[in-house]
Amino acid sequence: MHPEKTNPSLVLLFILIIATSLFLTVTALQAEQHGSNRSASGCIPAERAALLSFRKGIAADFTSRLASWHGGDCCRWRGVRCSNHTGHILELDLGNQNPSTGSVTGCDDVNALFGEISPSLLSLEQLQHLDLSWNCLTERQETIPLFMGLMKSLRYLNLSGIPFSGEVRPQLGNLSELQYLDLGSQDLGYRMYSADITWLQHLPLQYLGMSNVNLSQLDLSDNNFDHEIASSWFWKETSLRHLHLGYNRLFGQFHDALENMTSLQVLDLSFGLNQGLVMEGNFKNLCCPNVHWIHCRSCIWALINITGTFPVLIGRFNALSVLDLSRNNLAGNIPPELSNCTHLNTLDLSYNKIVGPLPPEFRRLTRLITLDLSNNHLSGSVPTGLGAFTNLTCIPVSLCKLNLLSDLDLSNNLLDGQIPRCFDSESSQCIEFLLLSNNSLSGEFPAFLQNCTGLHFLDLAWNNLFGKLPEWIGELTNLQFLRLGHNTFSGNIPAEITNLGYLQYLDLSSNNLSGVIPMHLSSLTAMTLKGYGRTLAYFIGLDLSGNSLTGEIPLDIISLDALINLNLSSNRLTGKIPNKIGALQSLESLDLSENHLS
Repeated sequence: MHPEKTNPSLVLLFILIIATSLFLTVTALQAEQHGSNRSASGCIPAERAALLSFRKGIAADFTSRLASWHGGDCCRWRGVRCSNHTGHILELDLGNQNPSTGSVTGCDDVNALFGEISPSLLSLEQLQHLDLSWNCLTERQETIPLFMGLMKSLRYLNLSGIPFSGEVRPQLGNLSELQYLDLGSQDLGYRMYSADITWLQHLPLQYLGMSNVNLSQLDLSDNNFDHEIASSWFWKETSLRHLHLGYNRLFGQFHDALENMTSLQVLDLSFGLNQGLVMEGNFKNLCCPNVHWIHCRSCIWALINITGTFPVLIGRFNALSVLDLSRNNLAGNIPPELSNCTHLNTLDLSYNKIVGPLPPEFRRLTRLITLDLSNNHLSGSVPTGLGAFTNLTCIPVSLCKLNLLSDLDLSNNLLDGQIPRCFDSESSQCIEFLLLSNNSLSGEFPAFLQNCTGLHFLDLAWNNLFGKLPEWIGELTNLQFLRLGHNTFSGNIPAEITNLGYLQYLDLSSNNLSGVIPMHLSSLTAMTLKGYGRTLAYFIGLDLSGNSLTGEIPLDIISLDALINLNLSSNRLTGKIPNKIGALQSLESLDLSENHLS
């Protein structure tokens, strides 16, 4: 007799019943565990006690807003909302929704709560939403309570209309989840202030209200503001001295609002998220002499009018010390009015579409330290007598008077003619970065550079320079970067070039150099792993390709063990390749092609 076969459907049903039973048991245990921290009525006792403590701090409640605050279940009290799952209090909404007509603060309003904000609110560890607006909660403490910076679950905080005084607590910057913050007031005599609100940049804010807070520095950069810039509250803060709005998505015209910022010294609208900004007009009321610093890098149409020409109004900011309008769509000529900004020490107009020569009025910018006009469409010859600032196309001789200039970048333009020779020994010592590559400059190696003993970066590549390299190039002992490739220099490579102990990058490629590679390459200690004080850690190279160099590869080239790129190709080198050249462990690119090596 064969045993009966078990019905597979019955087996599956049996398994399903067991699994369901286990699930219900686990769920019941979890519910029991959650319930151990809650009262039978669903309110967590510790949080209920915290609310009662808060109520004790309320001295007057004329509208009986807290009348429902009794009984065991605090989740049913007016203004309180709890999580259905955990029972924790998530919202406390006690804002005065019906302020009296004519009241400018909560303390002028009979409908307000009067008293203080109790630190017992710290016990509401899961609180995400707190609205105490338009009440009078300054009985014992007139400043924003310090403990509010510890309520780290908050996403919404509204303290507007409470007549606090004193400094805005920078500890509010610890509220890393905060998306909505309103500390504003309608009271023109509001006594809150902040000298520095840089802590705001660390918050993921979507709304910020600070009306009538006395501010001097306001940093709202790197947020997600996405609205018309003219509608922003901060234009009412006419006491602002520093305003940083970079990395946002603001758009539209804002010149009318800016005109009343009579104390403004720094305006930063940098980088490309701020698109479609337009600033034009006469700025009759703007106290331009106060504006010291404008940064609008990558602001599309920022600080220019709709046609994209250079804004003449910049000339009204005659106290500017820093002007950065790089990476915009600026077009046309540089207006002579810019020379009215006689306090400029940094001028960056790079990566635009500026054309034509510099205006002769530039001679007035005698305080310039950094000048970057690279990657434009400047054209013309460099007048004689400009020596030090050869990068400038059609640059007036007056630039020779910029005795404080240390950084000059005129690369990637259409400049031609000879590099002027007007640097005296005193002014030329200031030059540290001189970048004139990718132009059509002609003439011999600039003689004035012999006085530039502080020179760190020199880039004259891709021009039409000719003649011999001077022996005194070895006296520029601070050089770290020397790029002279793609010219027509001739003669030998000066042996003195090995005196440049800080040199990390040397490019003499594609010239007409002849003779042998200098001996004593081991003296270029910055190209060795033991090199001291390297700042170009990933930019160490030696390129002598495309010349007519003869002789053998010096054996001590293997001492340059920090080299990443070594290119000796397209010369007339002979002899054997040094056996230990493979020991250059840092080397990523080696090109010895098109020689006569064996």
